[in-house]
Amino acid sequence: MAKIVTLYKPTRQVQTIAKQITLAWHSALEGILEAGRLLNDAHETLEPKAWLDMVNNDLPFERRTAEKLLKISSDKRLTKRTHLKYLPPRWTTLHELTYLSDSQFKNAIEARKIHPDMERKEAESLTARNKRRAQKKKPVVISKNGTKGNGSNGAQIF
Repeated sequence: MAKIVTLYKPTRQVQTIAKQITLAWHSALEGILEAGRLLNDAHETLEPKAWLDMVNNDLPFERRTAEKLLKISSDKRLTKRTHLKYLPPRWTTLHELTYLSDSQFKNAIEARKIHPDMERKEAESLTARNKRRAQKKKPVVISKNGTKGNGSNGAQIF
């Protein structure tokens, strides 16, 4: 018996709605990157105490999240236009990807291990070895007064 194959042809309305949804989906990723960029600009512009006061009192997330957003926005691979179509719109997953070496990142993109539907657990499986190595190195930190330091005086790992 012959199998009937139906070719999907979306209507103009479906195409329009799908395009709007896709734009909103991509704007989530761009919003994460923009928030990180703005945090970075503020960190460079404001006095350290003013920056920390803003992060601790005026933003809709914790200081640790701000630090992760800074790390995401500072990662040239994550902000590269040609990579955006592969990246997930989740800041937790993006932060995990910052632990990959350049070659690991490139290989994961090529193997489609980094993709828009990627969950954090998938990213963690790619970065586990690197994170263990990174823990042995000295962390970059932001101290309570907003300056970078060595982790003493209650500084947060960056």
